[in-house]
Amino acid sequence: MQKYSVYSLLTMLLAILSISCSKMDATFREYVVPGGITYVGKADSVAVYPGRERLKITWRRGTDPNTRSAVVYWNNKKDSLIVPVKETNAPDVVTAMIDKLPEGTYTFQIYTRDAQNNSSIRVDVQGTSYGRIYESTILSRPISSVKISGSNVVMNWLAADTASFSTEIKFIDQAGVEQKVFLPASEDDITLPNVKEGSYITYRSLYRPSPRSLDTFYTVYESRPLNMAAGKTVKTSSAQGTNTGALAVDELTTTNWQPTDADRKDADKTVWISIDLKAPKEFNAIRFLRAGAGVLKSCKVLGSDNETTWAPLFEKTSGFTTTEDISFNTATRRYVRIEYVFETDGTFNIPEVEIYKR
Repeated sequence: MQKYSVYSLLTMLLAILSISCSKMDATFREYVVPGGITYVGKADSVAVYPGRERLKITWRRGTDPNTRSAVVYWNNKKDSLIVPVKETNAPDVVTAMIDKLPEGTYTFQIYTRDAQNNSSIRVDVQGTSYGRIYESTILSRPISSVKISGSNVVMNWLAADTASFSTEIKFIDQAGVEQKVFLPASEDDITLPNVKEGSYITYRSLYRPSPRSLDTFYTVYESRPLNMAAGKTVKTSSAQGTNTGALAVDELTTTNWQPTDADRKDADKTVWISIDLKAPKEFNAIRFLRAGAGVLKSCKVLGSDNETTWAPLFEKTSGFTTTEDISFNTATRRYVRIEYVFETDGTFNIPEVEIYKR
């Protein structure tokens, strides 16, 4: 009797399940697509390559042999690009190049399709198109120091931006020919050979905003005039001990020329330094550093070709600072002399004197 009851119960449960499934089939029958829905193999291993107002998207064709094309949408599907997919080996790469793409960041939607226009599921990827806005924000690699060694120029640089891979440097050689060299971001020093004295070093840095960047972006050219006074022969009105005039043109701010106390305190209260440029050179700017308690009454710049007759080029009588940048009409002279006249006596040191053609 007990065994009969169990069998009866199982029979009833199976009948109920059968009826339920039949009702469910009837409920969803109208939503079922005859033959089923066909999905095409989706884009695989998608990569984005940003560029200058353009962008490249690549992906693996995948293993679906039925894929015949792909469509890439962006701007909320307002823009699109159809890409043919060739019947080639499964692992081949498909490329979508989007040109004339305004600068900005976009979300791209990729669908692959077969010959019957069946589609894959959507694949989203983000990419950025770069342009003038980006280029206006990047900066040239900063220079740490510029040293003149004979006819060579030794440049030391501070660390480069992480997106900058190189710095382009242009200079004029002694034959008057423009030369161009590149300093990798991984290096800090470069020596420019046989540089024309009194010329300019022009430079800019090269950037790739992404390791996959299609294009190179450039900073604005910057120029650095070369100091014609560096390492030249110097004469002075006096020198205190070993603090000779040569220390004012050694390109080191830690050393200085110091005139004697007697020289500062004599009747004319004037000290001077003269620099021999070796030949008549064009110049129109002088920069010097000054330290000490002495108060200046005036500073005069004079030029000569024979160290006997001196022509005045510039005079300043007020507003003196510890760093003086003086500009005047271009002059051509071999010798340049700077005279310092004291209003009030006190210690006086000149760490550096620099002469430029700007």
